[in-house]
Amino acid sequence: TNPYCYLTSIKNDTILVINASEEEITTTISHLASFIDPLCIKLYLSSIKQLSKNGFPSLYEEASKSLTYQFLYPDEKVLYHSALKLEERLYTGKHNKLLSDIENALFQEDQIASKSLFKTFIIELATNLYTIEYCKLITRDFITVFNRVIIKKGLDTFGIFGYDIRNYYQNINSIKEFTIWIEVCIDNYFEYLKEYRGSEDKSSFKSKIDILLQTTDEKDLTLEYLADKLAIRSDELSKIFKQSYGINYSDYVKELKIAKAKQLLLDGYRVNEIADILGYSSAQYFIKVFKTETGFTPNIYAKHNNIN
Repeated sequence: TNPYCYLTSIKNDTILVINASEEEITTTISHLASFIDPLCIKLYLSSIKQLSKNGFPSLYEEASKSLTYQFLYPDEKVLYHSALKLEERLYTGKHNKLLSDIENALFQEDQIASKSLFKTFIIELATNLYTIEYCKLITRDFITVFNRVIIKKGLDTFGIFGYDIRNYYQNINSIKEFTIWIEVCIDNYFEYLKEYRGSEDKSSFKSKIDILLQTTDEKDLTLEYLADKLAIRSDELSKIFKQSYGINYSDYVKELKIAKAKQLLLDGYRVNEIADILGYSSAQYFIKVFKTETGFTPNIYAKHNNIN
């Protein structure tokens, strides 16, 4: 006829029956919690009831239910079934609207809004009484939304995170762990997008340079001219050009002009005409540059190749 309390530990299903008064049970649990604290064992308690023939199954179920709520209360050393207020907990909430807003923010690449909405998402879970089933469902839905955005972007979670976030979620044991993990994931997502967009921009920028090089007269191919056309500083263009082509811009233009000069010589153009076409300051300077690059003067080069 004595009241008793039954509980289970986090590491294994341990049944503890305490035959005592309700006050004595409370004191005993308090002492027990202090004793097991260094062992990192937590207590998940059923309600306190009188021992009866069919009492164990219902109390075991209550304690097991308490255990499931460790996901929401990972820092609690002792979690009482009565404190969970299960009869007051909600099976639904406002998270579907939040998830829709988060999906839009992630897709629109709004990092500030994404992080702010996720914070609201977690606060909503933490400050309202929701069932553990709903909390697990809505956090899984968040992962589904995040994964869907990544697919819409033509990306994949392995490329961004190095793993599938849907599988990784299965290893998350608490809302606290979930929060820290997702905050890191959001930062990684936007960092990846920044690098991804950067590589796309470089590729697009190189295409613009290619078009200008093909459509601009050789005498106009100064770094300043191209920089003006591309609306960029000359020093910045010089750096991007070296990264994209693996050669300094001045060396690239020099090689381009020498190749053009060779063709013009074979087509019968005079030295002074070629110097003017290619934008050299004088015929003498053109001859000097040509000989330095080829080992021949323009006339000797033309004569030698025409004979061949």
